[in-house]
Amino acid sequence: MAYKIKKESSVKGLSFTYIEDPKYRGELISVRLLLPLEENTPQIYQMLGTLMVDSTSVYPTKAKMSEKLKSLYGAVQNYNFVRVGDNIVLGFSLQCMGDRFAINGETVTTEAAKLMNELLFSPNVKEGAFDQKYFEMARREVIEAIKSVSNNRHNYAVRRAREVAFEGEPASLPPFGTIEAAEKLTAEQLYREYKKMLSIAGISVTFCGSGHNTEAQKIVKERITEFAEKRLAEHSGEIIDKESVISPSPLRAEVKEVREKIEQEQLKLVMGFKTEGGDFYAEKLACMLFGGTDFSKLFTNVREKLSLCYYCQSFIMDFKQTMFVDSGVDAANEQLARQEILHQLDLLKKGDFTDEELENCKKSLRSALRIVTDVSEDFNSWNYLRQLRGIDITPEQEIALVNEVTRERVIKAANGFIPDCVYVLEPETVNGGEQE
Repeated sequence: MAYKIKKESSVKGLSFTYIEDPKYRGELISVRLLLPLEENTPQIYQMLGTLMVDSTSVYPTKAKMSEKLKSLYGAVQNYNFVRVGDNIVLGFSLQCMGDRFAINGETVTTEAAKLMNELLFSPNVKEGAFDQKYFEMARREVIEAIKSVSNNRHNYAVRRAREVAFEGEPASLPPFGTIEAAEKLTAEQLYREYKKMLSIAGISVTFCGSGHNTEAQKIVKERITEFAEKRLAEHSGEIIDKESVISPSPLRAEVKEVREKIEQEQLKLVMGFKTEGGDFYAEKLACMLFGGTDFSKLFTNVREKLSLCYYCQSFIMDFKQTMFVDSGVDAANEQLARQEILHQLDLLKKGDFTDEELENCKKSLRSALRIVTDVSEDFNSWNYLRQLRGIDITPEQEIALVNEVTRERVIKAANGFIPDCVYVLEPETVNGGEQE
């Protein structure tokens, strides 16, 4: 294990992680903002992410920002937007070459650190509003993203199933918000939201590289710490400071079913199952055995052997402790497919899987964990997700936890999954006739 990890937190709502590995040739600065998922916030944070990476007060156009990044040997600046349980994570990253590889001894990482501070604290704002031109561009981008979800029938069905499963919970909100809310936003309102965002966000900063970027670390750390200390005096009670963001969805007394019709040939069937178990690794392995591999029960039986589905797979939203089965079927086979999916889950609950199948699932998880440190961005993301679960662990320690999962634990985890909801997106017509 060549890498080193150090973590520290001295101010409420602010943490720093230092990941060092001599094999990394680049240096990565990552700042993530943990935020509440509330009505109208998805489109707000999506737009803010776009605006903040496109330009700043010092580099007020995309062209000037591009020139600056090129001067840093082609540094890459980006943002991502991830929903985690009932929260949103808006992340910013800046990846650049290490100083020791610069031709003329330039301090590339120092300039990158200054640029990250610009991105966070000096947006392209004039007279209390974001630059109107870039604001309009960001709004169009969000609206197109919202439309794309509805236009993709598969994504739409999964999204609607989430809305049904998490009804009344923040996780049920549309992934990018709504077109109506985006259209009502103004550049002035968005700037106010930007200031509110920074005042409440749980801030996590990660430096990931070879360990030679100490001056860059100092520049970012001092600026963000100064900001965090000041906001603590002004917004102490509002700052998000959670040990874990796991937010299990309550179990339903009865299965809820929602059906919609649309002009298409294939029926989309999504079934939701919830658990109160909380045995993360056993539940993950149970989901893989059920429908997460090419030797799973859903793949080998429902899809291949019985040909009831064009595709049939399961995935788990572990922060909500909810598993979904996502499938595409002929409308005439809907009931048979539903019955067989439940039958295969019952078989799993009875332990109808081989030790070899379980070991193959473990092997798949181990393989992914063994290479997670190869790329700094991957290691950074993996580490942050564990942080959100409230655990401090290394990939090697996680491999050991995977190995410890017994057959009995997997069976118990499978038995914890209770049917919760069914969402059906069905064709308007079947075989040229009206659907009854």
